[in-house]
Amino acid sequence: MLLAQLLVLPLVLAAVSFTNTDYYVYPNVPFTITWTDARGPVNITLMNGPDEYLKEVLVIVAAFEGAKEYTWTPPPTVPPDSYILRIEDGGSTDYSPRFTYPGPVLATTSTHVRTTPHAPMNQ
Repeated sequence: MLLAQLLVLPLVLAAVSFTNTDYYVYPNVPFTITWTDARGPVNITLMNGPDEYLKEVLVIVAAFEGAKEYTWTPPPTVPPDSYILRIEDGGSTDYSPRFTYPGPVLATTSTHVRTTPHAPMNQ
């Protein structure tokens, strides 16, 4: 009986967790989110706010099954801020480290007016 309990223990302790080593996330640039030990479909959500009051900003993917990675292209509508990713598999939850999202780069335009002297007009 003890042997059976010891064999089941690693299964009980395993929980979904992110495996990314960096979180360099930019608008319109694909970012691959990786994880391990999911026990079923995962939901990945972009969160922000203070750690004790995190709020959902955007559901990145819901009920995703298959590979242990998902490539997300952040939309330019996400404002610049500090964010966290949350992953849930129905039995456990994990949070990424906090990362800074710069938001979209706004294009600037400038107008150059070049003037040249003109010839005198004949009257």
